[in-house]
Amino acid sequence: MRRYTPLLLALVAVLVGCQQPTAPQDGPAPVTTTRAAGAVATTMVAPLPPGPPDVVEPQPADAYAPATAPAPRTHVVSHGQTLWSIARQHYGDPRQWRRILQANSDRVRDPAHLPAGATLIIP
Repeated sequence: MRRYTPLLLALVAVLVGCQQPTAPQDGPAPVTTTRAAGAVATTMVAPLPPGPPDVVEPQPADAYAPATAPAPRTHVVSHGQTLWSIARQHYGDPRQWRRILQANSDRVRDPAHLPAGATLIIP
């Protein structure tokens, strides 16, 4: 046999109309709504904490200008560098080398041998 919590029993009582909904002392208050087809739905709504009133500061006209996309970073390969070492340098995690390879799939033919002087895009 299942044990029902007092909150569930209170919700059932509200749904069948035995008593008015009451808000628990520490929890969200139940709100009962009736839909067009006659179905009744109960949702829990937490009260908003009191806070300062919203103040909208005026913005300069250029604040609404569309943002331009940042230019992609590039890296010039030095002798002996690998995708692993470049990923460690730019991301701090050498396991991210595949991101660099995918962004430069048209420039890198062999990921094990990077030509010195090649310019790679760092996504």
